[in-house]
Amino acid sequence: MDKVNSILVLVLAFLASLGLYFLLDKSPLFYCANIGLILFISLPLIFWRILKLKLRELKKDQIGKLVFVFVFFVIICFPLIDQLTSMSKDSKFEFKMNEKRILSRYESLEFDEIDSFPNMFTNFFNDHFGLRSMFISTNNYVKTVNFGISSTKKVILGGNDWLFYNDCNSLQDHLGNISLSDGQLNKISLNLLKRKAYLKARGIEYFVAFLPDKMGVYSSDLPAKYNTVDTTRIDQLIDFIADKGIKIIDVRSQFLKAAKSGKQLYQKNDSHWNKNGGLIASQVIIDNIKKKMKTIRKPYSSEDYEITEKEKRGGDLSNLLGLYDFLPGKRFDYKLKDKSNPKKNIVEPKYGIYKIEYKHTFIHERDINAPKLLVFNDSFISYIHGFLGDYFSRSVYVWSHDFRKDFIQIEKPDIVLHMFVERSIMELGKNKKYYPLK
Repeated sequence: MDKVNSILVLVLAFLASLGLYFLLDKSPLFYCANIGLILFISLPLIFWRILKLKLRELKKDQIGKLVFVFVFFVIICFPLIDQLTSMSKDSKFEFKMNEKRILSRYESLEFDEIDSFPNMFTNFFNDHFGLRSMFISTNNYVKTVNFGISSTKKVILGGNDWLFYNDCNSLQDHLGNISLSDGQLNKISLNLLKRKAYLKARGIEYFVAFLPDKMGVYSSDLPAKYNTVDTTRIDQLIDFIADKGIKIIDVRSQFLKAAKSGKQLYQKNDSHWNKNGGLIASQVIIDNIKKKMKTIRKPYSSEDYEITEKEKRGGDLSNLLGLYDFLPGKRFDYKLKDKSNPKKNIVEPKYGIYKIEYKHTFIHERDINAPKLLVFNDSFISYIHGFLGDYFSRSVYVWSHDFRKDFIQIEKPDIVLHMFVERSIMELGKNKKYYPLK
């Protein structure tokens, strides 16, 4: 009877311990504590057991197992050692990663906030444990390069080392699976007409241009399982507003022609185009503007520039995969051969509307008899503003899809140009609130 009671007590104790474990395990901090507890308890026991062994009496296979166990525990201790010593910092083991987010920070807490400590500590630990970037990059490299598996749904692995960005329904758009509703078409059309009317009342010309998605130009390099279509949401919009007095500048035919000739217009490891694409787009845009503004010179050709090609490390898509250091690309730089009246790069602090450094407003001035230009754009602006700046006496490039009347009132441009990448078409139907410049 005593034996049965003892067994029953042991079972109840085991069940109570198991229940307590699962209850505590809901706390992320407890999981981290488990790992630390296992290391601090098991390592001394293992070393104590090794010291008691008579090594001369061990068989060869036993020695191999012993070495394996020892090496295994040394390896799993590396992250802890690195976290304590920062030995990998500024070394070849510190891989560059751009996760496009702010990593968790360790912050001091008041006593009444102590219940938030477990989650705060765990989030911090997950973002800063030793050799984190090396482990993530190596894991992603094996998955991507050896097995052709993307570690994020936002990146599609294509042929010939091409990476494609899948966001804002871009893939579904090019597969013909989505379309703009009548309500969306009317909203975008109304927005564009209102903007045109506002500018016309002030004697300002209005132009709209879209920049094609990479997968629309290099569709042949998408995985074979994707059957793309020739018409997307932008074609819907172009047809819908054709008789409403607004023309959207379309550069696709020139891009497709250049791509078929072997010219690389986009960065393979990035969602953006390169300056080869920027030059072609600027030529088409200037051609369209020149039809209404005769004082603008004809577009420069590629022969008017000194072109250099360099290796470019990283890209936003390789960063999303955690493979900044593994997927090199190409960079193309253009310098105008005509050195007369060079454009100047201007910095105006009042236009610093973003805290993010790379989103600053580009401004160019050139001492020529030409109109003034104001551009609303997104990240693609980085690869075209240098070309457009060669044609205008002053040009301002605002990283925003908002119709910023404050910039228009301050700059008093002759031309307003709105450029958007194809996948951002829905931005045309939005009217966001903004804080006007003082």
